[in-house]
Amino acid sequence: MIPAFSISCSEMIEQWKKMVSHQESCEVDVWPELQKLTMDIISRAAFGSNYEEGKRLFELQKELIFFGIGSYADLVHSRIQVLITSLRC
Repeated sequence: MIPAFSISCSEMIEQWKKMVSHQESCEVDVWPELQKLTMDIISRAAFGSNYEEGKRLFELQKELIFFGIGSYADLVHSRIQVLITSLRC
């Protein structure tokens, strides 16, 4: 997996160099950059493609996670309501 890491890191550094080359200094929010780097490495190592090619799949996966968390929260809330109701009786 080291080649996947190396390629992804090199591409990210090249993008950062391009951003700085237009200015003397540049401020970069690294959190989204590191998220993209992580997804790019996973894409290369697991699927043999880069993040840009699988971007839509990652977006759909993120939506599924949010729906899952919301459904779980609704389930826990309804179970708590049932428990409270049964304790009152």
